[in-house]
Amino acid sequence: FFFGPRMMAPHDPGSVSLLRPALDLTLTSTKPQGWRLCCVIAAISLALLALCRWGMMVYPTTDQWAWTMPTTHIPSHHATVLAHPSTLAPMSTQPLLSIPSLQRRNTERHAGPTAPAMDLGMKHLFENHRMRILDFRLAPGRRVTIEHSLPTLRWQAGAGNHRLLVNGESTPSVVNDKQVFFAYPGQTWELENDGSEEYRQIIFQFLEPSPKYTEAEVKALLKAAVYHTAVGTKFLFENEWCRVWDFSLAPGEGDPADIHQHVMDYVFLYVGEGHPHRLVGTNPDGSQQFDSVAYDGDVQWFDGPNGGFEADGKTVVEHLRHGGYNGNEHQFTEYLVELK
Repeated sequence: FFFGPRMMAPHDPGSVSLLRPALDLTLTSTKPQGWRLCCVIAAISLALLALCRWGMMVYPTTDQWAWTMPTTHIPSHHATVLAHPSTLAPMSTQPLLSIPSLQRRNTERHAGPTAPAMDLGMKHLFENHRMRILDFRLAPGRRVTIEHSLPTLRWQAGAGNHRLLVNGESTPSVVNDKQVFFAYPGQTWELENDGSEEYRQIIFQFLEPSPKYTEAEVKALLKAAVYHTAVGTKFLFENEWCRVWDFSLAPGEGDPADIHQHVMDYVFLYVGEGHPHRLVGTNPDGSQQFDSVAYDGDVQWFDGPNGGFEADGKTVVEHLRHGGYNGNEHQFTEYLVELK
């Protein structure tokens, strides 16, 4: 009898990879009466192999994450501002499993003794030179340890309950839909889905070593705009890395004549499963500029050089100034991030 090594091919970040240990067993018998012993050994080998398949799981390869402990709540913005890691005591953790980074830019580990890979969903949605976006999901009752090395914005998609283990203390907490958290590098979270529904967050990772603009330069860009710079329906959060907007419209809602101007690079993600999201964009003269239809998880990125102006510094770039309305019978929702 011979049992050789079997290994599944590498999977994508959202899949589950099962490592099947090799078991080589060669049995030979020179006497006819030895066949019974061979059968017994073969049966034991098969049982051990089945136990190995059942008991060993390895998490899928994923990207880096950035998480930390919430320290200040701002109810008006539904945001949580997080302390710089230097202000927090280190957290003692010992992950049981490790996951290498997809891009190999940083070393990070995701683990949870109660979280099999099938209950930990991580999907890579977008990446360019400035930003990486991931869709993170955690099944009810499951836990994951996350060590981060990048500045990260974490945006809740749907209300839920989570339990954070920080410095050995765990506190259940209600998380509001669209609640925003920002985390700095060097922090570790043990996160548990303490609710009865799937826990989902959209992760925005900042890949550059520092913001493109200083705070003074950002203020100058906003002040120089020809049109107003409220690029969403509700302002949620701002720090040295970004400005964060919820952009939600009920069916038919929106003012085509309300023109805004984008003065920085920005990216947005459509959120809302089960239906299309349609936004009709308009020019200042009332004509249509675009008619965009997208679905949950779709991402769009736009460069915003020169504060939204052409090279002459006076003419506003056409696609960086527009109004818009929901041209659909469904709710329209975007998570929009301006990068400083």
